[in-house]
Parts: sequence; C-alpha cells; structure tokens
Amino acid sequence: MSRIPITRLYLFDNSGLQVILEFNNNGDIRVTTDWESEKSIMGMWITSKLMRLAKHNKYIILKNYVSYLNNKYFLVAEIPSEKYAGSALGLLRRISSIIERQVFVTVEDLGRGVLKSTLKLYNNYKL
Repeated sequence: MSRIPITRLYLFDNSGLQVILEFNNNGDIRVTTDWESEKSIMGMWITSKLMRLAKHNKYIILKNYVSYLNNKYFLVAEIPSEKYAGSALGLLRRISSIIERQVFVTVEDLGRGVLKSTLKLYNNYKL
C-alpha cells in the first residue's frame, strides 16, 4: 500500500468553495463545510481563476497543487511535493467520477459524499 498522495482536498462548484477535507498522518480526516465569509470570498475568486485556467484543460498541475474539473465540480488537491502529482491526479479523477453521478441536496450531503468517495478509494492507499 502506498501513502495517500494528498494532504488537503478542496471541492469547488460554480459558486465557490463548498468542502475541505484535511488528511493527517494519524489517519484522521477532517471535513469542513462552514467557514467565515473571507474564505468564501477567496473561494469565489479561486473558482473564477480555475474556470479561466481550465477552459481548455480538465486538469491543472501547479507546484504543490493538482486540480481536476468535471461537469459539476473543481477538485483541488494540496500535495506534499510535486512527485505526488500523478497519483493525486488519478485519485481526483476517481473521486470526481463517483461524485459527478450523484445529486447532493445540501453542502453537508456533498461533504459526506466526497468523504465516502474518498474512503471508498482508500483501499489502495495508506494514510
């Protein structure tokens, strides 16, 4: 088993940041769906930048970040180093394919869905 290639996963939709998953070395995962307005505004700004960058690409790799775009969401992974970019991108693609087929009523449902999708894929990774 290899180590999970991401330390933090941000999920955006067209309106901005929706969910943050944080992974630590102890195997704990923290899901955040509520934050102060400054972070929401920053999320909207990042979403607009990602939309422009992703106009011609489904994925973007920039230093310690990898992002993947599907028809509904932008998934952005913070990675420990650039050497994890390929495996992080593969994980984002698999998470994306799972959550894209689902309908979420609330942000909390979306957070649970992303968490469940990620945990489903954990069989291949060690925290």
